[in-house]
Amino acid sequence: MPYLDRFLKEVSMIKREFGMEAERPIPSKVEVVNASASIHEKSSISERGVLRISSYLKDYMGHVLKKEALSLFIPYEADGVPQVHDLAWAYSEIPKEVWESVRAKPPRPFYNYDPPLLFSQLNRRSRMRVIRDTLLFVRASSKRRQLTFPLYLYILNRFFGRSIKLREADKKVIRVLSDNPYAKTCEIKERGGVSEASISRSIKRLRELGYLFGPENVKLWKLGLVTVVASFPNRREYREAFWKFPFTYIQMVPLSSESRVHAYLVTPKSSFRDLMMLERLGVELGVVKRTIQRYNFDPPKNVLASMVRAYFSSPSSSRLVPYDAESPPVHLSRADIRVLNQVMRNGRVTGSYLRKMGIRSAKQRLVKLRSSGIIGFFYMVELPRGYEMSLFRVACPYEEMERLANTLSSVATAVVHYISRKEPYCLAISLTSRELKSDLARGLKSIYGDEIRISGDVMDIHTLWLLPEDLWDEGRQTFRWEKPLRELMSTLREISKKRDGSK
Repeated sequence: MPYLDRFLKEVSMIKREFGMEAERPIPSKVEVVNASASIHEKSSISERGVLRISSYLKDYMGHVLKKEALSLFIPYEADGVPQVHDLAWAYSEIPKEVWESVRAKPPRPFYNYDPPLLFSQLNRRSRMRVIRDTLLFVRASSKRRQLTFPLYLYILNRFFGRSIKLREADKKVIRVLSDNPYAKTCEIKERGGVSEASISRSIKRLRELGYLFGPENVKLWKLGLVTVVASFPNRREYREAFWKFPFTYIQMVPLSSESRVHAYLVTPKSSFRDLMMLERLGVELGVVKRTIQRYNFDPPKNVLASMVRAYFSSPSSSRLVPYDAESPPVHLSRADIRVLNQVMRNGRVTGSYLRKMGIRSAKQRLVKLRSSGIIGFFYMVELPRGYEMSLFRVACPYEEMERLANTLSSVATAVVHYISRKEPYCLAISLTSRELKSDLARGLKSIYGDEIRISGDVMDIHTLWLLPEDLWDEGRQTFRWEKPLRELMSTLREISKKRDGSK
């Protein structure tokens, strides 16, 4: 009975503090059972209405009761995305190592989903606000059968981003590294005006928050890989088909169903000719030839005037420097690809760490990969979270790219890609506050007129893309892309047939 009393008190507290009613029947009995802790991945209430507590977690009874109390407020319809119960684990404040051992693991493309680390960055007040707001969204979306893991992750990141405030030192470090990913501490100190101690603290914090990846990263072009942008209809079947394609890096999903999704594919250069066959199935393709990324954390009050001044004061871009994928400079085995994935996942690894992962000759492999330049010392900078994100497509030559980037970054954080195809264009992403978003769109439309197509608000689904180790062909020294591409094309054909049949 004491366990039940404590549980009912937690339920009453959630009702009062969150202002909502439970979605599942409130149990009348609590039992400690000899069952795996995995029964707590979702709600552990049995069909008989008994709250079951795994005996493996009996030392954490207070935390588990809190977790199960909040799980009552998660609809049954949401159980198709069991990771939403991480909101309940965050509410319980259970130790990280226990949470890690019992939570439902994410789907393949989302290895970087790390809720214990995510919520550890928030104070208690912010944490409760993020849990409540995300839970409200989950309840509304799941009732309409619209909840997916990517959508849940996007909303969680949005609420999380709005609760995390970057410090001035953090912003200065990001600005310098976005301009020069290879910058050393002395350059960051000189250009940012930040002490070495502050730089060290900021880099550690930004890595934990997922804003920086490094200090080591993999030069993908040295593996014969190029970045391709695929544009296709904003339908769930298309999005899921591309998530299953092992070379999909990220998807920019518009909120409007009328606008098109833009997916970034990291794929072998040799695949591009066959990849073009996707255009018969309503997919538009282009190769990314250059990217400019600039941060603006202090937007001006007069958005339109700032954009026009930046446009007219910006020179045209210089001639496009040829950039191409290369064949690997050294022979690579599948074990080497596994090492590269560990670097992409962790930012840096040691020989002893790799040996624990079961990789033989770990030290020698690291030396080979570093000396060949495949592993380089530089930081990759992620886009800030919590901002309004918009996508713009501008029909313009390469010479206009620098001017477009300067115009956007005068008022917002911006990323501009130059896309090469028969009719080249620039694909621009802006991140700004809600208050400035409409002015930014008006400013671009005023300057570029009919040359600009506005896709509007988009969701960027944060993933940690890893090299498909099982597809590495040691003989050809490239990734086998033929079968995954055939499977993608087959899926898209089926989608097209269903769509045509429904008309």
